[in-house]
This record gives sequence, structure tokens and C-alpha cells, in this order.
Amino acid sequence: MDKIGRIFLQAAALGLDRNRIEDPGLSQDEWRELMQLSADQAMLPIVFEAVYSVIPEELEKEYRAVALAWICKQVRKTESFLESYRKLLEKGIEPLVFKGIVCRDTYDLPDWRVSSDEDVYIERDAYMRFHESMKQLGFKSTDPNFRSEHETIYYRKELRVEGHWELFPQENRLWEKMNALTSEMLKRTVHLEIEDTRILVLEPTDHMIYLLFHAMKHFTLAGVGIRQICDIVQLDKRYDIDWTRVASVMDSLGGGRFTAAVLDACCNLFGMAMPEGWEPEDSTDLIEDALEGGVFGHSTEDRIHSASITAADGTGHNTAYSLFKTVFPSREVMEINYPWVVRSKLLLPVGWGVRLFRYAGKIGKGSSPLRSIEIGKRRLKLLKKYDVFQE
Repeated sequence: MDKIGRIFLQAAALGLDRNRIEDPGLSQDEWRELMQLSADQAMLPIVFEAVYSVIPEELEKEYRAVALAWICKQVRKTESFLESYRKLLEKGIEPLVFKGIVCRDTYDLPDWRVSSDEDVYIERDAYMRFHESMKQLGFKSTDPNFRSEHETIYYRKELRVEGHWELFPQENRLWEKMNALTSEMLKRTVHLEIEDTRILVLEPTDHMIYLLFHAMKHFTLAGVGIRQICDIVQLDKRYDIDWTRVASVMDSLGGGRFTAAVLDACCNLFGMAMPEGWEPEDSTDLIEDALEGGVFGHSTEDRIHSASITAADGTGHNTAYSLFKTVFPSREVMEINYPWVVRSKLLLPVGWGVRLFRYAGKIGKGSSPLRSIEIGKRRLKLLKKYDVFQE
């Protein structure tokens, strides 16, 4: 791990508890590298909270403005989501809320933990009523594709909402196992009050299981980020988690060794106590991969599209199929850099064309489908190390 990575992790841990870092003696270029890494990990406000007293004055003013802009945008999105949720309640619709705002509620300064979207779950037989209500509230979206998709994306100004009728995609045997647990989780839901709004959420241990499995999902795509590790630490800090049940479920889903590595990272980076009954798994490679990849492994376009190889390891497809999907990724992968592809089925081929054009211009700079394949092969070794997708 390089110096900037080490300082970032130290600042992130201190910022979570609103503590200050001692002056690390960085040059101006190194400070910019540190703040860029913080932005790549979607943790700039949290890191700024730890470093603002020692960062050079001219950079302090610059990044204070950036951090404030991030926070203000999150405040607006949070209020917009809660307002929409209250209006859905008035219509007799009560979606289950997970990730996003539920994770933010475990932080001392919730809107310092920014979210790109909010996730809700509605059972399939009630989904079309929710869909029509969202359109009435001014959200734009495509019609749900129940046959091959698991969610529909809704946009309104700054706010993006993912409406799920399945918690995970359907085409992968690993995600199908998780989807099978949904009915049991729905029997244990509870309510949480956030800013005078009563929302339906997963019971804390179920939410922890979801966060761990969601982290494993992203690990099999482009990568898991440090913020996802922070979310697990904060949820454990806020609630009394039944770690015996977590172990039972994650082991049954083939995620026991990966979970042990995540918990090892939680302990080493953020001081979380290893839950009773768990043996740590060396998390060095996981942390290095997280630092390199950004918040969801999206630090580079090559890395994003390497997900077509690592994700295919759980589908039973051969290498030729993996290479094809690297050049022509799924909508889920394309949406990362080209969010407009979700607005119409006809836009996915257009997105492929735009992406290939961009790639053509970057090949001379070291970016190409071949580079994605190299990254994908390297990351397959990580999946095998942590027994992900192993029968």
C-alpha cells in the first residue's frame, strides 16, 4: 500500500468519529492526490472532516467548497426522497427501503455519507401500482421488464431511485440464492424514523446480511469500495447484530470466507471488534483492490468493463462469451458510465457504439478491451482466493 493510500485510510477512520489527523507532511501535489482518492471512494466530506485543520490554506478553501457542495446536494436528495416516500404512503404504498438512506442514518453526520441513489423494494404483484405512482410524482423511467430485469431506474432532477422487484439480478446462480431469502426477510421488517418520516426497512441483522452480500456482488463485478466497508462498520456500531445468523446465511451462500476478509478489514482499518465465533481472513488483497478500484471499482473504464469477465464466472458461460461481453457489456455495466442507456431499450446499442468510439480514442493511451481482459483475469484470482463462486 502506498503512502497516500495509508493516509487516506487513516483520515477516513478519524473522519468517521469526527477526529483530526496529525499533519502528514504532504506536498501540494500529494494533498491533491489524497483528495482525489477520497473523491474516487465517495468519501471526500468524511476525509475533509479529518484533514481540514492541516491541509494547506489554499487547498482547504478549495476542498471545503467541494465538500460543502457534495453535502448540500445530498441534503436536497434526501429531502426529495423522503417527500416522495411520504406521498407514496398517502397512496397506500409502503416500499421497503435499503442501503442509501438507511446506511446514512448510522453515521454521526448522515449527509457526509453521500449516495448516488436510493433503493426500494416492492413485491412484483404490487409493482405496477408503484410504477404508475412514481410517474405521477414526476419521475421518468422505462417500463419494468419483469422477464429479464430485477429493477427499474427512476429519475427526477438530482434524485435517482432504483425500484426493485428482486433484490439481485436473476441471471446468476449466486444472486438467485440471495433472492430466495427475500420472503423470509420480509417477515422480519421493522420501521425506522428518519427526519419525521417513518420508513419500512430490513431488520438490522438482515440488512447486515444484505450489505455483505451486496459487497460480494460488487466484488465479483468491478470491485468493492472502502465506503461499503465503512457502512458495515457503522451498522455494527449502531445495532446489536446476530453474527451467528450472519455466519449461517453467508456460509450457505458461499460467502463465508469473503465475509471473514471484509470483517478483517473492518477491524484493521476502523477498529471494529471481530464478532464472536469468526476467524479473520487476511484482507490485504481485498483492501488493495478496493483502494485501486474506487467506490464500486469504477476508477477506470477498463476496470468497469472487466466486470464482464468476473461476473460471468457465476453464470457458467465460457471464455468466448466473457470476451464478447467485455466488448458489448450488459445494461447494468453500461449504466455506470452511460446512465442514459436505461431510458430506452433502443439506447443500449447506441451506448455500445459511443463506448467503442471512446475506446478507439484511448487505445494509444493504454486503454482497450485487452486491458479490461487483463484486469478481469487478475481479479478472477481474487475471487478464487476468497472462495467466491466456488462450489
